[in-house]
Amino acid sequence: WIVAALCLAALIAVTVIRPTAENSIHSSLSASIILPDSLKPLFFGGGSPPLISPDGKHLACIEAGGGQIVVYSLEDKKLIRLIQTEGSSHPFWSPDGKYIGFFSQSRLKRTDLIGGTPVTVCLARNPRGGSWNQFDQIIFTDDYQAPILLVSSNGGIPVEITTLDSSRKEGSHRFPYFLPDGKHFLFLNRTKSESGEAEGDAIYVGSVDGKVKKMVTRSSTNAMYANGHIVYIQNRTIMAQRFDADNLELSGDPFVVENNVINDISWNYAMFSVSANGILLSQPGKLFSGAPVLIYSPEGKMIKSVGGMDEQNTPRFSPDGRKLAVWLYELKSRRTNIWIYDLQTGTKTRLTNGTEGEFAPIWSPDGNRIIYSIRFNRGALYETFTNRSSEIKKFFPSGEFLLTMDWSRDGKKVLVQKLNPALNNSDICWIDDEKRDVIHPLVVSQYDEIDGRLSPDGKWVSYRSNESGDYGLYISSFNSGQSWKIDDNVGIGARWSSSPAELFYIKKGGMLMRASISYSKDGIENVSKKELYKVPLTTYNFDVSRDGRSIAFVRAFEAQDLHYPPMSMKLFWYNTKKEDL
Repeated sequence: WIVAALCLAALIAVTVIRPTAENSIHSSLSASIILPDSLKPLFFGGGSPPLISPDGKHLACIEAGGGQIVVYSLEDKKLIRLIQTEGSSHPFWSPDGKYIGFFSQSRLKRTDLIGGTPVTVCLARNPRGGSWNQFDQIIFTDDYQAPILLVSSNGGIPVEITTLDSSRKEGSHRFPYFLPDGKHFLFLNRTKSESGEAEGDAIYVGSVDGKVKKMVTRSSTNAMYANGHIVYIQNRTIMAQRFDADNLELSGDPFVVENNVINDISWNYAMFSVSANGILLSQPGKLFSGAPVLIYSPEGKMIKSVGGMDEQNTPRFSPDGRKLAVWLYELKSRRTNIWIYDLQTGTKTRLTNGTEGEFAPIWSPDGNRIIYSIRFNRGALYETFTNRSSEIKKFFPSGEFLLTMDWSRDGKKVLVQKLNPALNNSDICWIDDEKRDVIHPLVVSQYDEIDGRLSPDGKWVSYRSNESGDYGLYISSFNSGQSWKIDDNVGIGARWSSSPAELFYIKKGGMLMRASISYSKDGIENVSKKELYKVPLTTYNFDVSRDGRSIAFVRAFEAQDLHYPPMSMKLFWYNTKKEDL
């Protein structure tokens, strides 16, 4: 580590302290970076690559066990953990390197490096990357099937600046990256697929005024620009080619910069980044998003593993505990649909087959129906029978942004999370299953209320809120609306078991907790909290069976210890020759 640090310091000095030395260097220089043992990054498509700052002095990444953004100084080797950034994805630097934009809790946010509280810019429900220009504008993709949006870094209502071309079967414009003029940008134009082949995927250039849309080169992964070159991925190889950022034209032949880089084909996001002064960072290795669902006991014993290496989320046990519903992203078709695992046989069955993205399944109390949201719901909620005996139909037509949360055990109430774009927050509401006429407010405030669940007796609702800064766990009376705070710094929560006296949640850092609750006629009387065990690495959601005996964990990817090979750092990468590889 000391030798690597000295080597790294010497290399950085060439560009940071003596930038004129570039003129006399005609080949690339390489070094390895070994991060401190205390830092366990999440180098995958839903996390972040090693993100070099514009001046090449810092790198940012997302840490496992909470998803917090960590900044590492390449000069003094100090770590800075940015407060209130847990649960983040796809960070990106401001042009001056003083701020970082990122996505968390269905929002685009920004924060500084000196301990400031993150500021919400706008909603971003299911993001796919962003970029920040010198005019304090941010471009980003707010959904996995969506165009590029433009918004001020100070906040506002985003506007679309690209359009998906259905004649080309365009399914997503993602991972935008500003060119030096701040008016044009690169982005990945990802097409829809039924065969698993991505013949139409390509890197395009667009403009903030929406007037430019031009193909640059074929690729199925993100691209960046620096030092007169476009940098992109073919399979797991970093390629570069001269690119005139004024005329938006390629020239010369593409050449190899680095081999064997992590390229997460599920997200179309490769683990590399470039600075403005000739530094390229990349993470060697091989990794794919997705992992089997792990079923544990409350005592920490693994009961079984179900499914394959699929990207999946929002697990929900059936009322009898024999099945598990998830949304699952199928790589071949590039669709997200609802699937059901049979926990007795380990087999899975497709429940829905829509093209717009189906998420967040919840079971009816009798286990015969499932309600779900479409594309984090730009309108209606839908329902279908679990035996697929009838057509899918609308459960609740709405122009609101709704996400299904829970279904009361008496079958009368459906809990939903309502996103409020104008306020940059969410509220907990409910719908009468019989009338299905209006959305009833339940927990509504100026703060963000998310992740709501109904207690088994229907008298209480658990949720997370940021009213105290960090997200804490709260329980509110369904009838009176009075709330009690249960715990601070909660990453995922909560899931009730068979009784309103017991619920489970996950603290930031990955500790599974059990809260035992006693009640009086006036409300909650006492809460006793117990640490159970550290959840499996890369866990980002979970559910508890109604009898409290089984806990299902879904994970970002398969990992035993998150030990990566040393990170590759290449200076003057645009001078790379075959003998440098």
